[in-house]
Amino acid sequence: MSLLTLEGCAKGFNDRQLFADVSLTLGEGERVGLLGSNGSGKSSLLRILAGVDPPDEGTRTVRRGLRLGYLEQEPAIDPGATLREVVREGFAERAAIEAQLTRLHEELARAGEGALPRLLARQARLEEDLEAAGGHDVEHKVESTLHALGLEDIDRPCGPLAGGEG
Repeated sequence: MSLLTLEGCAKGFNDRQLFADVSLTLGEGERVGLLGSNGSGKSSLLRILAGVDPPDEGTRTVRRGLRLGYLEQEPAIDPGATLREVVREGFAERAAIEAQLTRLHEELARAGEGALPRLLARQARLEEDLEAAGGHDVEHKVESTLHALGLEDIDRPCGPLAGGEG
């Protein structure tokens, strides 16, 4: 079963066509490498695959429920932000879901019996989404990720990191 499909995709910048009529299907368990010279459109193709940018032409289809991640090649990081804060930003979707759950709990407290089944079903969906986005124990995941990278002082600012660390 395909996870992601591109059909007839094209992308260009200004008057320069990077690629045209690209079609591909990525299936479960497949691994793909992307090779090409600088400026040939590799990053643009990845941004389309990840759903960050739309193609100029063609279609992108993703299997329902599939979550994709994309890491910028050169992310803009506030040098004053701590390592912990930067990694926690990766869980922004989770924070948004938690905010929705908080509002829903307030709505449940005020709801009449007729609205309860609909609200409880919504709560169940949001709880599933929360688990898929990192669950309740994000601080532990943030800390363990940074420690696994050999970064012990996780509350220091990112700015002074050495090139090999940052």
